Amino acid sequence: IALEVANAGLAASKRTDEDVDELNAVLADMDHEVGTETVGEKQDMRFHLTLARATHNSIMVKLLETISSQVELTIRETRRVQLYANKEIARQLWHEHKAIADAVADRDPERAQEEMRRHLKHVETEITNYLKRKKGGG
Repeated sequence: IALEVANAGLAASKRTDEDVDELNAVLADMDHEVGTETVGEKQDMRFHLTLARATHNSIMVKLLETISSQVELTIRETRRVQLYANKEIARQLWHEHKAIADAVADRDPERAQEEMRRHLKHVETEITNYLKRKKGGG
């Protein structure tokens, strides 16, 4: 969470117009593919890596790539089943990513960080709820 929040704030401060264009391209792809499990997960990862690249800090990018691969191995199926198969949740995730991108485009580091915190909290809540239901047999 700390890395993602830091990336959002740094990207808002360091981003170029090309970075904003790339974030918007990812959002357009995400919007087009809402509710598609494998693609949704792929676009989510692409968004966060694009955001990291907008920091123009190679260490931040490498850290995120390293952490992302570990996280992806651990929770891939949970994310796919709960977050991307459900169109309502997928649409909400899109809006959260859009809010982060908008704050970056507006060069507003504090808002970018807050939107990232909000997004990650939502993801954490959805995954926790899914795991509780699965453990309870439902």
